[in-house]
Amino acid sequence: HVARHLGVEKPYQVKFENLSALTAETELLLSIVAKQGHSDANAAQQAFADGAGSLSAAGVSMKFTGGDWDYNRLEQAMRKLVQSAPQVKKSVLTAIGLTIIHDGQITIEEAELFRAISESLDCPVPPIIASEPAAPR
Repeated sequence: HVARHLGVEKPYQVKFENLSALTAETELLLSIVAKQGHSDANAAQQAFADGAGSLSAAGVSMKFTGGDWDYNRLEQAMRKLVQSAPQVKKSVLTAIGLTIIHDGQITIEEAELFRAISESLDCPVPPIIASEPAAPR
């Protein structure tokens, strides 16, 4: 971000106006997030389904990959996703958020993973600060 902000690198150009061209990349990200947040394979698959379900309105169908990945695949996916239109990025980040909150809780690792992904997509979010539930009055 700093390099682009200072003009050392050019800003990314939008090459993808809709999600259908980024199905494999989105599928990979959702699978990674689901796997990181749920050690149980069935729970991870359900979390993935929650996130992917939010993208069905865009006419995109996805399948859980099991969360297996390598750095090169992830880097290639992020390079394509960062070139997507703002509405596509919003849809992807919403799906990731729904995947994370599937079990009703957000771990520090999940929050930081969300922040890292959103930052990589040029959509930074502020830190998520955990708080204790308020005591009943």
